[in-house]
Amino acid sequence: MEKHYKKSPKTKLIKLTWIIVIIAIVLSLVLLLCTQKIKEITNIKKDINIEKKIELQNKEYTEEELIEKKTIEERDKILSSDNAQITDIIKAGKTVKKIIIIVDDGGINSEYAKSVAQIRMPLTWAIIPYEKNSRLFAEIADENNIPYLVHMPMQSIYDKEKSKYVIGIKMNSQEIKDKISGSFEILPGAIGLNNHRGSLATSHEETMQPVMEEIKSRGLIFVDSNTIKESIAYDKAIENGVVAYKNNGFLDVVADKGTIKSTFYKILKHSRRSTLVLICHFRPETIKFLKELEKEYKNINAEFVTLKTE
Repeated sequence: MEKHYKKSPKTKLIKLTWIIVIIAIVLSLVLLLCTQKIKEITNIKKDINIEKKIELQNKEYTEEELIEKKTIEERDKILSSDNAQITDIIKAGKTVKKIIIIVDDGGINSEYAKSVAQIRMPLTWAIIPYEKNSRLFAEIADENNIPYLVHMPMQSIYDKEKSKYVIGIKMNSQEIKDKISGSFEILPGAIGLNNHRGSLATSHEETMQPVMEEIKSRGLIFVDSNTIKESIAYDKAIENGVVAYKNNGFLDVVADKGTIKSTFYKILKHSRRSTLVLICHFRPETIKFLKELEKEYKNINAEFVTLKTE
């Protein structure tokens, strides 16, 4: 007669433990595989987004460059019959009395800041807040008595997503004022504000009104970068009693010192404005142009001034 032995509770517990361990290992492997797959899909999506951004940039340039490109093309049509050499057009237009050059997009490459700071010619900087070197740019400017603006990012017609640091048309008045206030906390020595991009925001009256109210309350100035012809920012500033200026031309859409120089002198020769406001950027070829202009500007029959001394 066979004997039947009952399994002890200890044996059952060991068997159950092994089963749980095996299940845990299987689940871990499945989770690991799923995680790797998700990462692969995420990386693919990132690559696609990057490719789309690069494609958009290659196709359309940046927003300001689009405006600059169009401006240059239109100006070249007017000047196509002008065969004068640069050396022959050192004279400004008959009505130009003052020239203000703003160097945009500060806050990124500190070496550019150090290089431009050595240029002994009246310049005004525009520094983007929240960039990694925003405060360093401001320190370098302060050390060299260079006035600077808050170069405030604003919503472009190309922007689809809301950015943490961009003034957008869906924001309420207090949100806009808070963003501007936060920017001046980062750059407390700024003498005013101009828009970085902003083709959509600057053409939207409800967005510009609180911008001007905040600037007015601080007793500062505003410069309309004029990135789109529909901009109402300058008019809104004047309406609110803000001291305001408007960009009369971008200089460095083409990254070539000679082209930048040619563009500068052509604008200078044909302008009919008493005060000419021009915008360029912290870029290598632009810096070369500014260093060359430093040697020539005193021979131009117009006064170079900063926004602070104008």
